[in-house]
Amino acid sequence: MKTILNKTYRPLRITFAGGKVLHLGPGKSGQIPDAAVEQKSVQALLKNATIEIFDDGGSHVQGAPAPGAAPRQITRGHKPEMTGTTKGKRGA
Repeated sequence: MKTILNKTYRPLRITFAGGKVLHLGPGKSGQIPDAAVEQKSVQALLKNATIEIFDDGGSHVQGAPAPGAAPRQITRGHKPEMTGTTKGKRGA
């Protein structure tokens, strides 16, 4: 198994043989079989430096941000100053 890292700030949809699809969020990683590395869709993304492929080291926790990924704050479409509690800040 290989670990694949999305290096962009947009989600990726990578298609594989047999109709399988891998959805990767910005800065997230996933696992693909060794044989999938030679596929045209994966090679095109590697050539564009959109993704990075690592040998499976086993140190990555599923769902955690990948090493080297840009740190992001989840704001759900709101400005960071609006994500906290509004108690005491009304009308400001």
